[in-house]
Amino acid sequence: MASQKFPGNLPLAEAANRIYQVEVGGFTFVGCEIKQDWNVIEFTSANLSPKLLLLPANETAPANATISWSGKMLVGGKETKVRAYRMHDALVPMASAESLLAGSMNESVSEPNAGILSRETLVGRALSAVNSETVYTLQNKVNPKLAAERWPESGMRTDCSSFVAWCLRISVKVSHPLYVKVNGGWFETTAVYKDGIHQTGFFSAVEQARPGSLLVYGDQSGKEGHIGIVVEVDGPGVAGVRKVVHCSSGNYKKHGRAIRMSNAAVWIKNDKTIIVDYEGFSQD
Repeated sequence: MASQKFPGNLPLAEAANRIYQVEVGGFTFVGCEIKQDWNVIEFTSANLSPKLLLLPANETAPANATISWSGKMLVGGKETKVRAYRMHDALVPMASAESLLAGSMNESVSEPNAGILSRETLVGRALSAVNSETVYTLQNKVNPKLAAERWPESGMRTDCSSFVAWCLRISVKVSHPLYVKVNGGWFETTAVYKDGIHQTGFFSAVEQARPGSLLVYGDQSGKEGHIGIVVEVDGPGVAGVRKVVHCSSGNYKKHGRAIRMSNAAVWIKNDKTIIVDYEGFSQD
């Protein structure tokens, strides 16, 4: 048996990612013990393990998942009931010595496919997903190919950032230095927020929203950030945004469908929210 201490203020997705990085080195997660502000994660040696999925106890697991552990873990600084599952159609590969030294233990994802598209195309792609039978999840996501013109009616599992990335035809794994510095090179809310503020990558912060603009705030105090696509505006600033298409756990818990069109209340209430525009818009 071996153990590692992880900070208790991590979001569940980040904790799962850190556990995954240990597992690809030849270990298997077997449990967690809370000690003060830390999670002490316990492992045993293993050659190949079915891929790990961590979910809050109140979230439904996929049909091909088998529960392997249930207990309490600090998530975002709060004691949370968590269940660990094993996905029996996906094995975690042993990492080579070279990959361990290089730190290349994250999921392999293609490079970004960012290009030129219109605001109208972006909004149309977002609207194609509204009320689809999409499950909200932070792990084991299933998204359409970037080349797909419409979001499928069912079978998808995603979160807010991955959904917006698909709408923009951008890979969730990006090589821009700012994203690499913020989180290792992932398209997610905190990186998009910093990108908009510094205007160094895909986005620039703007004062006035238009259809196709994004509302975003990053992770704060152990809580996940959020991002959505503006589809209707009737006034200035964030408060002037009337309708947004977004993927959220709240949508999924309340309606059973993760992607919905709603008002901008969640962003208006957060004083860190900014409006950003994509640099790749045509004729903007």
